[in-house]
Amino acid sequence: EVIFTFSSSLSSSKSFTVEKYYLKTCSNMIFVSEFMRSWCMNNFGIGTDAKVIHNGIDTDMFSKRSYDEAIAHFPMLEGKENIVLFSGRMIALKGIETALQANNELKDLATFVFAGNGDARRWSKYAYEMGINKRHCIFLGPVQYDKMPYLYSLASLFILPSFSESFPLTLLEAMSCKLPAIASNVGGIKEIADNMHDAILINPGNAKSLAESISKIVNDKRFAQTLGNNARIKILKKFSAEIMATETAKVYVKAVEQFE
Repeated sequence: EVIFTFSSSLSSSKSFTVEKYYLKTCSNMIFVSEFMRSWCMNNFGIGTDAKVIHNGIDTDMFSKRSYDEAIAHFPMLEGKENIVLFSGRMIALKGIETALQANNELKDLATFVFAGNGDARRWSKYAYEMGINKRHCIFLGPVQYDKMPYLYSLASLFILPSFSESFPLTLLEAMSCKLPAIASNVGGIKEIADNMHDAILINPGNAKSLAESISKIVNDKRFAQTLGNNARIKILKKFSAEIMATETAKVYVKAVEQFE
């Protein structure tokens, strides 16, 4: 019996045929989003009877921390106001260019902080060429996983202007920390967030819309707080690690029972 967990698109390399054959041999499959299940159905004709189990996170770990506790881990951010946080791989697919263009439109209204793996020098150079003030555009590089809750707690809002996503953990983490979020309405993101209720959803590549949404959150504290509170409630109700583990265990039990 094979159980296959599907979380991202397959490669387009020579292994494509092998991957397709392997997937067709799986009698039990788990997808992290309806988006990925539909993708597999359309591209491989599989997944019709598959189970969708959304990613879950540790909601105790990813919870709002006090300013003093958080700033102790990131002293370089002390005194910074209206922090707009991006966390993820520093690649074009994540919409880094869109974020920097929005930063440029907002001028000195907010400080953009980028955290994640990858070559940030390319984006730092791009920001410099755009004339963005270095005081309002900070590249932290990779951040330890256990320190991320403190970084989320220092931010005023979280952005994920990606062009493609399956079911991003960073969005779940930010929302769990009561952080107002702005994300592209792509992939599995629409299965996480409800627009204007617990996050703001925008079209990918739209720097103007991103800038306007950031400005709305920064300038409307009540709206920002409502988004953050609703986000935390959503994560506790639907996307905790406990829920994910319970649902996954059911799939394994079902697979074992088929042999009894």
